[in-house]
Amino acid sequence: MKKFVYYILLFLLPVTAWSQCMMTPVSLQDRISNATIVVEATALQQNSYWNNSNDFIYTSTTLSISAVYKGTIQGSQIALITEGGIVGNIMIKSEPSLNIKPGQNGIFFLIPHSQPSGSKLSGMFEGYALSQSLILFDETSNSATGPFENYSDINALRNQIINATGGVQRISSIAPQQAPPSVNKIMIPPTIASIVPATTTAGTFSTITINGNNFGATYVNGTSNVEFPDANTGGVSYISAPQNHIQSWSNTQIQVWVPTQGGSGLIRVTNNLGETTTSAISITINYNETNVVSGSNYYQPDLINNNGTGGYTFRYNTTFNGNAAAVAAFERALQTWRCGTFVNFNRSGTTATTCQALDGTNLVTFDGSCALPAGVLGISYSYYSACATGVWYLNENDLKFRTNGTGGINWNYGPAATGGGNFDFESVCLHELGHSHQLGHTIVPVTVMNYAIGPNTDRRTLTPISETAGGNDIMSRSVVTNACGPTAMVALSAGSCAINAPIADFNGTPLTGCNTLNVTFTDASINTPTSWTWSFPGGVPNTFVGQNPPVIFYAAPGNYAVTLTVSNAFGSNTLTKTNYVQIATCPPPTPDFTANPTTVCQGNTVQFVDLSTNTPTSWSWTFPGGTPGTSTAQNPVITYATAGTYNVTLTSTNAYGSNTLTKTNYITVNNCPAPPVADFSASPTTLCSGGTVNFTDLSTNTPTSWSWTFAGGTPLSSVAQNPTITYNTPGTYAVTLIATNGGGSNTKTVSGYITVNLCSAPVASFSGFPTTICEGQAVTYVDQSTNSPSSWAWTFTGGRTAASALQNPVISYATAGTYTVSLTATNAFGNNTFTRTNYINVVTCPSPGTGLIVNDGSLIFVQPTAMMHVEGGVINQDNLSNIGTWDNSGQVRIQGDWTNNSSGNAFINSSPGEVELFGANQTIRGSTPTFFFTLNLTGTGIKTQNIDATVQVTRKCDACYQYSTGSYYAYRWT
Repeated sequence: MKKFVYYILLFLLPVTAWSQCMMTPVSLQDRISNATIVVEATALQQNSYWNNSNDFIYTSTTLSISAVYKGTIQGSQIALITEGGIVGNIMIKSEPSLNIKPGQNGIFFLIPHSQPSGSKLSGMFEGYALSQSLILFDETSNSATGPFENYSDINALRNQIINATGGVQRISSIAPQQAPPSVNKIMIPPTIASIVPATTTAGTFSTITINGNNFGATYVNGTSNVEFPDANTGGVSYISAPQNHIQSWSNTQIQVWVPTQGGSGLIRVTNNLGETTTSAISITINYNETNVVSGSNYYQPDLINNNGTGGYTFRYNTTFNGNAAAVAAFERALQTWRCGTFVNFNRSGTTATTCQALDGTNLVTFDGSCALPAGVLGISYSYYSACATGVWYLNENDLKFRTNGTGGINWNYGPAATGGGNFDFESVCLHELGHSHQLGHTIVPVTVMNYAIGPNTDRRTLTPISETAGGNDIMSRSVVTNACGPTAMVALSAGSCAINAPIADFNGTPLTGCNTLNVTFTDASINTPTSWTWSFPGGVPNTFVGQNPPVIFYAAPGNYAVTLTVSNAFGSNTLTKTNYVQIATCPPPTPDFTANPTTVCQGNTVQFVDLSTNTPTSWSWTFPGGTPGTSTAQNPVITYATAGTYNVTLTSTNAYGSNTLTKTNYITVNNCPAPPVADFSASPTTLCSGGTVNFTDLSTNTPTSWSWTFAGGTPLSSVAQNPTITYNTPGTYAVTLIATNGGGSNTKTVSGYITVNLCSAPVASFSGFPTTICEGQAVTYVDQSTNSPSSWAWTFTGGRTAASALQNPVISYATAGTYTVSLTATNAFGNNTFTRTNYINVVTCPSPGTGLIVNDGSLIFVQPTAMMHVEGGVINQDNLSNIGTWDNSGQVRIQGDWTNNSSGNAFINSSPGEVELFGANQTIRGSTPTFFFTLNLTGTGIKTQNIDATVQVTRKCDACYQYSTGSYYAYRWT
């Protein structure tokens, strides 16, 4: 919300009884006394961040300290934490707030900040008394201003604070006053002849034209300026038009958009030489629309369909809702806006939430446990979201007011006129709902959105040229659906804008019962009643005043009516529900039951099920011959151990009496043979897929039937005593047998009993690396055979080891040539042989180099199928004109140390070639990454040799020669 305050401009201004948007004056001496530190500082960079619960944004501003007038700080910088800010596509705006921009300086009155901060500075502070914690310097006029004060001389203000604090500790030199004009420069101040139009609006990208002279040929960012009276301070201070608001600039004419927060009054122009003039012509700004600022761009946010029914729904905090007079004043203000601009604002329900948060609730509350800062009457929090570039909308709005009687503030809740030094709550609510509507302040007198209102003052009517016109402009774009995001607001109409009297409704539970009944009633009335009167004929208590009555007791059977009367500021309504509570005369239970089975073998159990009517609450069973012999369970299970015929008795009871039922000779128990004990065997239990298994029943106690289950078998089940089953799919399978006779049945399951194997011979396969080597080098072979071989037989033509039984052997070759490799893989089911003909290529390599290769930027290219062998180290570095690159399509073996010292993107690309690096100290340096592909790093040693040339290598070194390239030598093989 914005600021409402009674306006006392301290000792430098006349004392007046006014209130700026939700603030009351705090004296300079009180700010000095209550602040932990008082400093003179300049704002530097800013950073916005989410709090720990991720439901609110704070902004950290780094302050560079010029002087400390009170308190102690460490270092020359501190962090100032303020509410609101923008992170990504979410922006939170707090009004009033301490608005500070980088580059601004002044006197700060600060207290420690207790919330987690995004700043890395050790000192974190927040303003004492919110925006009154800053007295802002205007060095253009050598003046300083606060929300309620104006100082004509900065040094005089400094001296006054020094006298109040007893001294000053200088951390760095106090910012000097603006230097006088150079005596060598001819200074011709600008003049303003006319401003067209004389009446306009702010924050709407409306253009005014300023005609005059000496504005400068062009706009110079940082020097040229157009300033408007600040509507938030009534024009005591100025705000600058951002650079992107300047539409054109010449020596005689300026065209500029009126920025949001601009107000009526005299404007100031500063030319490209830094000379400033104030117009003698006043501009009138009828209304001011709120803008969202993102990335230095200004956007007009839309109102949306936030609640799914076309607009926004405010929810009252429970304490606020309990203040019927405050609710009535708020709803009168709400209806004024609804019927003035047809904005779709509504209210429904309550919440225990006291503090502001981005939580999906549009909150209306007194400050309570989330106390407002000193001197603040209330705050509006607007939560904005963006769904695309330039598309911003109001996602949520919270309104928080000071609790009546705290901080020296007393409210008049109306509707009578305001007097006695009180503030009119309805006027304040109307103003704050204007901020919810996205309207800012005006300096136009007697408007609802005027920056100030005094005690004993009522402003309860919208001004047609200000609030109504501005609200209608915002509505005109809000009822049109954007390209993204939520749907558009649905405007109200003259027939639907009024907030109606409440409509009574309620619910009760339970509504029926026997003989006596306790009923809980819940209010379900709509249109926000503020008082409730209940009538309960036949109940105790029989009347109640309040929203939700206590439990009502009905002591006798009968049908009873319930009546509720609800009221609010707009009227009342009564609802009577006849025969709503119905209490019957209830009988005792009629017992009945069933059993399953009723004929059993001795030692077996019977399940009894209660079938009694008239809702028994307790049961008493008797079971002659059973164990246990009695039970109080509703549905007991009883065991009968001895043959015979037995009675069963049930007594069912409820609050109204009991009855008994006996069923004679109900249970028959026979002397049955012992049940079987299931058991079986199988042959074989391990087999190949497609084989069969013979199962043999080993059950005892003479079963008369069998039920088999064969997971994975064919068939899956059998009732034969000794079945034969086929298994086609490899795996491990369970077998289950249920054996049954006249005495019962028994089950046996053996998990993992049958193992079925694939029974396939291996399929041999392998690979070797590298497949091209120098004489004396080795190849590593890797077995890639399938079907689980258990032994391997290798043959290596030309290898120093001609055969191997290892799975993955390493074989060296002494003589140049092309060689075949063969592998035979074997398991219990057979073997298979795989041969790679002419697979290994052994070549006679050139003699190794004698030292360190240095590539300072040239391209080293190894041709396809070629091989380069370097014994020594390699340094690949940038020569300041090229990026050192080694592009390999052949094979590179480096025995030594690899160092990349390139500041460029140096790398060895080994694909599709092969690279092996041998060395003890593989050092990667340079300011950008080095990329490797398939590298083996082994070996030791560094030698010395320099190279600055392209190296081309073929398979054979028929002629080798050395040549000089400057101060380096290179070897080329051809």
